[in-house]
Amino acid sequence: MRVDPQRGLHEAAARAEARLLGLLLRHPDFYIKLRDKLQAEEFVTPFNRELCLKLYARLEEGRGIEPEFLSGVFSQQEMDEAMRMRTLAEEIENPLAEMEGCVLKILEERKAMEKVNVTQLDEEAYLGLFEGMRKG
Repeated sequence: MRVDPQRGLHEAAARAEARLLGLLLRHPDFYIKLRDKLQAEEFVTPFNRELCLKLYARLEEGRGIEPEFLSGVFSQQEMDEAMRMRTLAEEIENPLAEMEGCVLKILEERKAMEKVNVTQLDEEAYLGLFEGMRKG
């Protein structure tokens, strides 16, 4: 899977998703608060949605999400992207508040995406909508 093929189409959502996933990778204990606020299916970009699904599943089963546990689950490219997200989350000063903001942004972007006028999309963006619906 190409990492974040829809990042360019949904930049704000992709940024919020990446920050949120980075926070979750750094603070797995946030899962308890996060799981009731945001479902993985609400993620806009396919890679981030898939990463979230796998992280949620592992956490729900009480399994770790440290890099050594994920290396067998993702390709090297996907693993590199997940670790990039995790590293970027180190700089966040108030992780819990940031998590809340990311959740709101993702939900807002998802709602806006559902209102897209398909007649104004180029072919790649149009097909991307169907990819998002099929997986989400």
